[in-house]
Amino acid sequence: MGVVYVDSFDFYATGSISLKWPHSYLTQYAISSAAARTGGGGLSFTTNASSLYGYIASPVIANTTTMIVGFALKIEAMPTGGTGGSNAINNIIVFLGDNSGSGYHDADAALTIDGGGYLRMRNASGAISDNWTGPSPLVAGQWYYVEMKVVWGTVTSGTGSIEIRVDYLDGNGSQVVNHSVGTTVTAASGASAYASVAIGSPFGSASTFPANTTIFCIDDLYVIDATTGVNTVYLGACSVNCIEPAGAGSSTQFTPNQGGVANYAEVSEATFDGDTTYVSTSGVGNRDSYALGKMPDTPKQIFAVHVSSFDRVDAGETTRTMNNSLRIGGVYYDGSPSGNLNATYAPVRSVWENNPATSSYFSRSDVEGMEAGVKLVS
Repeated sequence: MGVVYVDSFDFYATGSISLKWPHSYLTQYAISSAAARTGGGGLSFTTNASSLYGYIASPVIANTTTMIVGFALKIEAMPTGGTGGSNAINNIIVFLGDNSGSGYHDADAALTIDGGGYLRMRNASGAISDNWTGPSPLVAGQWYYVEMKVVWGTVTSGTGSIEIRVDYLDGNGSQVVNHSVGTTVTAASGASAYASVAIGSPFGSASTFPANTTIFCIDDLYVIDATTGVNTVYLGACSVNCIEPAGAGSSTQFTPNQGGVANYAEVSEATFDGDTTYVSTSGVGNRDSYALGKMPDTPKQIFAVHVSSFDRVDAGETTRTMNNSLRIGGVYYDGSPSGNLNATYAPVRSVWENNPATSSYFSRSDVEGMEAGVKLVS
């Protein structure tokens, strides 16, 4: 599947975080400009010194035995207790297995940080013997780009492994700083693959996934299913740019909720605003498409285009489905249809790793010249 999930943390406020991260506990998190590495927003995670476990978790995004997560990380305050000290190891990212389709109940592998600034790893049973080889530990107040790859397996099979890479953003590129092989990274409760990711500390006992005393910021996050797709290896330090609709597209078959307002203006929102502005239709097959704004710079490589819309139906509707689409060179390319929508807003996500018109990576001119939009499928 390649790239399955991205987040720029730019297009929603803290109160709407469940649109992107639908499972959460406690309120240690916030979207703020102060937490941004690129764009206008980032995720900040604050301290919780109690024995509770705050987190946010993605929906089910894969069913894979090999997953890679990359993200920009800045530690504002290290966990208390020092290297190896009491409660000194706190979770940053946790890989979750899917048990009975829930997608977020089984904490199977985690990237942690200790009080000395060393990135460590854990599985569902606790700490894993690791092999720190990094040039230096992380320090507070500095941005890094961190990537972690987990391969499902057991000690007896010798197939499980975890690897952590860090780009110190000093011009020397990404390098392995810690790894473990022949590692148990399965869940005791029956999951058989990775399904989603969490930020913070979901589930488990204090000895397995401790309470957070670390304060940190995350931005520019991607998730890869490394078993199939175009992108199956580390992407390296990258950014996730959020581009909003900036003009009318070739199709305006939906109806704006405000008279005299262009369709694109109803959905071009710096942050999601619910029913304040929207477009709607009851006509199956109707499309709305929008010209896009400019990218902030010219990237060396565009690894994927991710289109997100937030959709709902009126009360009483039960069988409405949508899809997202791109329009390139006068041709529409539709993403997979959503499931049946409900009366509360939910995201519909579509990812194109290659330009569907050329079967090659997107260029900046491709992105700025195409349209993105939605279609009522049923």
